[in-house]
Amino acid sequence: MHRFRRMLFVFFITVSLLFSCISFRVGTTKEFPQSDRLYCISSGSSIVITSDDDFVNQGWPGNGSASAPFIIEGQTITSDMTCISISGTSSYFIIRDCILTITVSYKKAMKLTNVVNGVIISNTVTFDLIGMDFVRCSSCVIEGNTLHRPSLPYQPDIHAIRVYDSDHMDISRNRISSASVGHASSANRGILVNTSTYCTIRENRVQPFLGRGIYLESSGYCDLIDNLCNGSSSGYYVRASSNCYLENNRAMRTGMGFGIWVGQDHTLVGNRAERLFDDGFIIANSYNCQLIGNIVRNISDCRNGIELIYGSANNILYGNFILFSSVFDNGTNNGWDNGAGFGNYWSSYNGTGTYPIPGTAGSVDRFPQHFIVPVINLVSVCGFEYGFENRFLNWTYSGQAPISYTLERLNESQIYQIEIAGLWNEFQTTLSLYLEPTEVGEYIYRFTALYTGGFSLVEEMVVHIVPASGPHIEYVLTGSEYPAPEYDIAVIAIVNDISGVSKVTLSYNSSIDGLWSNITMDWNEADLWTAMVPGLPNNTILYLKVYAIDTLGNWAVTGVMKKLVTDSPPTLPTIPHTSPDQEGSFITVLLIGGIMVEISVIAYMILNRRYK
Repeated sequence: MHRFRRMLFVFFITVSLLFSCISFRVGTTKEFPQSDRLYCISSGSSIVITSDDDFVNQGWPGNGSASAPFIIEGQTITSDMTCISISGTSSYFIIRDCILTITVSYKKAMKLTNVVNGVIISNTVTFDLIGMDFVRCSSCVIEGNTLHRPSLPYQPDIHAIRVYDSDHMDISRNRISSASVGHASSANRGILVNTSTYCTIRENRVQPFLGRGIYLESSGYCDLIDNLCNGSSSGYYVRASSNCYLENNRAMRTGMGFGIWVGQDHTLVGNRAERLFDDGFIIANSYNCQLIGNIVRNISDCRNGIELIYGSANNILYGNFILFSSVFDNGTNNGWDNGAGFGNYWSSYNGTGTYPIPGTAGSVDRFPQHFIVPVINLVSVCGFEYGFENRFLNWTYSGQAPISYTLERLNESQIYQIEIAGLWNEFQTTLSLYLEPTEVGEYIYRFTALYTGGFSLVEEMVVHIVPASGPHIEYVLTGSEYPAPEYDIAVIAIVNDISGVSKVTLSYNSSIDGLWSNITMDWNEADLWTAMVPGLPNNTILYLKVYAIDTLGNWAVTGVMKKLVTDSPPTLPTIPHTSPDQEGSFITVLLIGGIMVEISVIAYMILNRRYK
């Protein structure tokens, strides 16, 4: 309402003073700082190691033991060949903080073959075909790396991380992305684990990626925990595999969320498929799988939240939240409850009787529960000046009240650490959480609201801490270009600051005495700062400038404006014309055009301010 009043106020002033007002903008562009992380830069050629002795012969520090591994660190390699290739080693080694870039197609940035005890951590890789390739490896750690495929010509079988015929591999907290525009292919995968066992894939972020996010094929006893696929062409595929465990993974804005194909004995617990363009969970030609406490909601029209097809049998589903989504069961002997009084939560259940499952199987949820989907809303800004103390994020809820909450921050190791956790009082409609002091930068937070029955709402937000600077004095408007003698002169200013404006001062002097006088400007409900300069004699030159200070003590000042106080302002020039009718038409067009220009300028500045 205040914004609307201010817009109307400025609009009417602008139109009424069309040919007499003067305005200018003063401000400083704020830029977010770049990363200050330092690397030990080396413009080296590709590194090739084919035995344990090569670590020593090439001079890499360490001795290859668990307590003193060989270390390859801080290398910057741009090559048309594989940047780092290691094979046939059993020594402990670490590759960290390297920058690897492939410059041609069909090449791999890093390849490890027949390797054990390797740690690949905190590297930055720009790849074309495969970012990191592990073949017949064991007990390796791939952690905290950033892998990106830029916009390059299409080719199939692109993988950011590929693990083949390996075991006990730990793939954690990597960030994987590709150009968001291009050709998506089901043959492309962010992470591919193929013909491997006892691998852990944890807390990786695949977003966006033109292909499938995380793919397990012909593998067993693998764990997928706390991963995110956001904006990939599909989320998670587990094919021709067995005994895998998927927990707390999220698929958002993807095609299909989770697909279990030709498998058995998998367990899916607490996973989320939200805002998808295809089916949420597909169980196809698979047996003895359990889906417990998963959340599926807001699936595209004509798609299913959960679908059991191609003869899937003896699967059990209970405690799942199936919201604004349909289901389908064409399998055999699948149970949609636990057999002991606990079924699934449905937003479409009317509260009476059982819940029949569409499809040829004739399945029934014998113990369904109606569920009304709650809502939480972030109602605060996510940007603060460095040094500003009132750093609060505020949430409100509607519908069912949460019972508890957690706020986590993603640290440099790509691990979410709990900042704040607690109970949410149902009588407390707004939850305000204080953010601990941080340096200038960009920070990712994750907020989780927990509800009875195991349901939760999760959202991520980016908080910006920007360098402290003075207020932004966006617009200064005076009543007339040529104020009339002896009448007070109105001055209006729009002042913006991310931390809040503490005080605005109008400073002025005249040609009479040359001394500057100060007036504290008043803030009104239209979000404008106003002041009046006392009337001055005829033919006086008035000088004006505006100072503003924010709540952190930073200040800004405009340039000097000059006004002539006179009872004889210049007249508009005579407009040539050939007839009264033409003159009237010309003046009308000129007037309307001037009004539209002024309105456009005001609207631009207000909207520009709104979206900064």
